[in-house]
Amino acid sequence: MTIGECIRTARIAAGMTQTELAEATDIPYQTIGHWERNSTSPKFDSVEKIAKALGITVAELISPDSCQSDAATARNNPYKKIDDELRKTEESDIEMYRAWMRIAPMVQKILSEESAAAAPATRRKPMSSEAKRRWLRINDTIEKVTNYIVDCEMAGREIHPNVEDGLDAMLQLRRQMATEYDLE
Repeated sequence: MTIGECIRTARIAAGMTQTELAEATDIPYQTIGHWERNSTSPKFDSVEKIAKALGITVAELISPDSCQSDAATARNNPYKKIDDELRKTEESDIEMYRAWMRIAPMVQKILSEESAAAAPATRRKPMSSEAKRRWLRINDTIEKVTNYIVDCEMAGREIHPNVEDGLDAMLQLRRQMATEYDLE
């Protein structure tokens, strides 16, 4: 399975919509849709956010075995487990099944409220659009400078000290923003 298929499988197993996952991770739902359709691939930090929001490890999220596992579905969505079991009832138990169908929406609501309550509350400062642009520029610059340094080292070229100093300054800015907005 691709990473997109694994994300989709884990999201559905957790009983979440793309919009709910987007809200839990601060990743646009459109981006999640692109990943699930394999139009693009997520970066590792996004995979970490998704795994955390789904209550699983990164290894569980990206493992092909976990993507296809019914055990993961049952563990992450007790409502689905109950529903699957009751749908297997024999015709003689039809009254129990009908009773289940009447209370199923309430059970699903209670379980989703419990999982929402169990999720760690974050008191993150909201980012303005300018702060988001700055965060993206900082990360983009760090990536470009790091690639430049690696290219220089691979080619045996000397790296100017100002480049390393600039990288240190960008990393410091990133740490400050991460602390200020509780991003890591």
